[in-house]
Amino acid sequence: MTCLTNSFVSVSLAVVLLLMTSCSLFTSHTQMVHVYSEPSGATVRYEGRNYVTPFSVEVPRNRSFDCEVRMDGYEKERLSSYTTLSPAGILDLIGGFIILFPWLGFLSPGAMELQKSSWDIQLQPAPAK
Repeated sequence: MTCLTNSFVSVSLAVVLLLMTSCSLFTSHTQMVHVYSEPSGATVRYEGRNYVTPFSVEVPRNRSFDCEVRMDGYEKERLSSYTTLSPAGILDLIGGFIILFPWLGFLSPGAMELQKSSWDIQLQPAPAK
């Protein structure tokens, strides 16, 4: 009976540790990005396709975001956002020094997030020629 009890306790402890760690595995793998412009109706060039502001797209958390916003009569704007460690990723990093399981979270895009995910840009008139 003692052997069975010890096995049950060991397995239960392992399951609890896995559920309490690797937060990034349970975080969304995508993130919403929003681009607003004044005036609205500007063209957003993203991944080879054209969209119109206001523009929203769901992107993977572990990839940078780059687009270009342009409108006739206005200067074009280039928007970029790079990835950084997310709060869940930070918890996995800290937890990994105590128990190795949290480092499994770094296999997931949830460990990262975009530095910036929303822009509200004021397009500037192009200089007269």
